[in-house]
Formats: sequence, C-alpha cells, structure tokens
Amino acid sequence: MRGIVKRYGDLLAVDGVDLDVRAGEAHALVGENGAGKSTLVRVLCGLTAQTAGEVRVEGEVVRPGDPRQALARGIAIVQQHFALAPTLTVAENVVLGAEPGRGPFLDREGMGREVAALIARLGVLLRAEDRVGDLPVGQQQVVEILKALHRRARCLVLDEPTSSLSPAEARRLFEIVRRLRAEGVTILLVTHRLREVMAHADRVTVLRRGRVAGRFEGGRVTEAELARAIVGEGGVAEVRAERRAEVGGVLLEAQGVTAVDGRGVRLLDGVSFTLRRGEVAGVAGVAGNGQTALALALTGRMPVASGRVLFRGEEMTGRTPAEVRRMGVACIPEDRDAEGLIAAFSVAENAILGDHRDIRFLRKCKMQNVKFKLQNEKQTILHFALSRPLRSLWLSVFKVFGREAIRTHAEALIRRFDVRAQAPDVPVGALSGGNRQKVVIGRELGRDPDLIVAAQPTRGLDIRATAFVQGQLLRARDRGAGVVLISQDMEEVLRLSDRVLVMVRGRVIADVPRSEADEARIGRLMTGM
Repeated sequence: MRGIVKRYGDLLAVDGVDLDVRAGEAHALVGENGAGKSTLVRVLCGLTAQTAGEVRVEGEVVRPGDPRQALARGIAIVQQHFALAPTLTVAENVVLGAEPGRGPFLDREGMGREVAALIARLGVLLRAEDRVGDLPVGQQQVVEILKALHRRARCLVLDEPTSSLSPAEARRLFEIVRRLRAEGVTILLVTHRLREVMAHADRVTVLRRGRVAGRFEGGRVTEAELARAIVGEGGVAEVRAERRAEVGGVLLEAQGVTAVDGRGVRLLDGVSFTLRRGEVAGVAGVAGNGQTALALALTGRMPVASGRVLFRGEEMTGRTPAEVRRMGVACIPEDRDAEGLIAAFSVAENAILGDHRDIRFLRKCKMQNVKFKLQNEKQTILHFALSRPLRSLWLSVFKVFGREAIRTHAEALIRRFDVRAQAPDVPVGALSGGNRQKVVIGRELGRDPDLIVAAQPTRGLDIRATAFVQGQLLRARDRGAGVVLISQDMEEVLRLSDRVLVMVRGRVIADVPRSEADEARIGRLMTGM
C-alpha cells in the first residue's frame, strides 16, 4: 500500500500510510481505536475506495473500492463479527456465493468433497454437515477461514481474531495460522492484544492518528516499546486492582436460576451464587456456556423459568428491564452497537437512553422551566408545575426533549469519561469503537448504580481504552457497588476479580477465590476437566 489517504468529509481517517507485507509472513497491524486500522484494512480489501494512493498485490494494482477484484487477487478478511448463516451447514456457508454447480443444479457431492478436503487441510475437528448455529464461537471462526481458503485466499486478514475465544480456542487458532503460513499464506493480524503480537508476528506496523508511528521486527521489540509507539510518550497507567474499601453485605443473590430460549433449550441450569457490596465476581467460560444468558437474566432481558434473583433482599425476578434499571442496576451489554447504542442518534441522545422517560432523571438534568422542542421543531414552554401524569403525557406522546439540558448532561459525560467526540450532537456511529464503548460506560456508570452487570466490557478496545474502562469498574467497586464481570479475556478476569465463577453448560461449576485462581486452573475448569 502506497500513500494511502482516506477522507470522510472533513475527517482525515488515514493520512499517507505505506504498508508492505511480505509473502508468507505474519504481519501485525496495531494501534488505538480510531488510529485508522479498520479504514486501512477496508481499503486493502476493496470495501471502501481510498481518496489517494494505491494498493498493489504482487506488483499489480488493485482497483479501488472493488472487493471482487481484491478477492480475485487473493485478499480475504475474517472480520470480528462473523458473516455466517446460522441455519445453514458448514459446507453451505463455505461455498455461499461461489457454489459448485452441475448444470443448473447445486453439486452437493462436489461441495461436500471440497469442504471436507479443506477441513482435512486445516486438521480441525469439524464436519461439513454440521449446522453452523450449533457450533461454538471458535469453530464458527474456523468456518470463516474455510470460506477464505475456498476462494483461494493468499493473504488472510484476521481482525481481532481472539476477542471472543477462550485461551484453548485461541491456541488452536494460532496452530491453524502456523499451518497456513507453512503453506505460504500471508497473515495480516489486526489486534489489540500485544502478547499475541509478541508471540506470533514477524513484523509490526503501528498506526497512530492515521499515520505510521513505527515499524518493528517481531523479535527485536518489547511489549513496552510497542505500547509507547501506540499511545505516545505519555503511556498508559497500569490498572491496579488493590481495593480501597472493605467488602460489604450481600447485594445480589441468585437461587437456582434456570432460563430457556425460544426453542426450549436450557441456557441456564440452576445457577446459584451471591455477590457482596464492593466485590467483583468474574464469570469465565468457553463462549456459549451460559454467560450471555446470565447477563440477560440478571438485567431483566431474559425471563427466568425457575429460581429467584434477589437484589438488596428485594425480589427482582420477573421485573422488566426498565424496572431493574430503576432499582439501581446498570447493564454494559455484550454488543455495544446492537444492544447499547443507536448509531444514527447523537452522543447526547444515546447518553439518556433508558432514562429518557424517567421524570426523576429529567429533574437531575435541571430541566425545570426550560424550552422544549417538539419533533416538528416548534418551540413551547413546559413548566414542571404541571402534575406528574401530565408531564409524562407530554414526554411520551409528544416526545418532548429539553435539548439544552440534555446537551449539558452529555458534555459532562464527555468530560468525565474522556469520550473523544467533536461535539455532543455528533452521531455516535461516527465515533471509534473505544469511544462508543465510553458512551455506554458513561451512561451506565454515571448514574452511580449499586450493581453493574458488565458483559465483555473491553472487547475490541485498545490498551488505553481498556485501562480506562477497567479503572472505571474498579472505582465503582471501591465506592461499594457490586460488579458481575463477564469476559472472554482471562487476563482481565484474573486481574479485576475477587472471585471467579466458572460456567460450563449453563451451570456454575466452580467459585474460585482470587488467591487460588490462575490461568491454567481456570482454563482446565472451563473445559470441564
């Protein structure tokens, strides 16, 4: 890639980047959220056209913004969020869009043979006839790699490949990477996990603010040097989990909680545990073993089939998400974009989601006697001397919002939680992943909740944003809140947790105190050993 420039209006996302990747090497591309990595990769794969510069593969220019030509040149990407059809089989997903035919008909026998040969090539435990929706996350990622190989990819871009994987699944993934490299396949690894870079990359390119901030040989750079190149000379303060307050009384109690999905599959099977004030309970497990269902059940987003959930001694079972929220429970969802934000809404509008109909919250924003704007842009004056039912009617029927007060609230959130946004009225979808996560964190923690259910709170975040989010969770713990931390990042769980709950097949099979928890022991428990 030579002199790559990409502008989005006035925003300069990539500014004159050169990138060389050698055949058969593992090349890491690292940088903070918003540094330009995703934009550069999208240009490489033809998913967006660059403003200036060119891409060459083996000396031949790739037409800008043409994903078919990029794929024909052998460039394929395995994205962080998989593009799979869960109701189809492994074989059907692998050939989707490039199906082998026998005359006008699909050649199912040929398809099965091709996919079985690819599976054997990777040496993975997978069957062509398996339904993708029934596979764990690690095997779904293998299906994405098989798709790329079926299209004869010679340069495979892996975007945050281990963000949803257990340690064992991550090891298996890199075994596949080593096997592919031995065959001459080039790997471009986009990741925030510096330990993976140190272990697997031949060379590293660091981006900062849309420009190349450093180029390093894999065996000749330290993790600290990479971190400095990523964030600048200021560095990132290490997150320390030492507590500043004692653990208090019981805050949350789950008693034999069972939950099933729409197909009647049991996702939670008699889950029981307690959480005390000022305590972080980490939840570890291979993806798909009930962690997501636990977060949904604790926040009222999944009905509890049997059992009870008590919060401060009060029954929380059967309450709606809004009622759970008003009780003092904060939810940091697993997928910030699908569950936590509305991309087309502004930062300010996203900052009040969940509280936008709560009159008490509006009072906190000091919205007495202010001008309100209706959706038709006409102005009116609404005084809070009105009765509460009438105020609620105005708010719900006319969708009345105090724009100035909401903007002031958002400005305070932006300052307190270090959200890098040009203004509160910028669409939240225009922010980097780390800053979108900070909007969610700010909205949820800014209410000073008593209980925080945090699912994958640092997934896909850079080292600076990760340290910030972890620090916020620990500050909440120190003021007496309880935290249920659900994370696939074993290092994060071990660093922040006072106890580690291990989930296997919807059950909590172990409750390990921090003093007895290490990666090897938790990893064995996660696999049922």
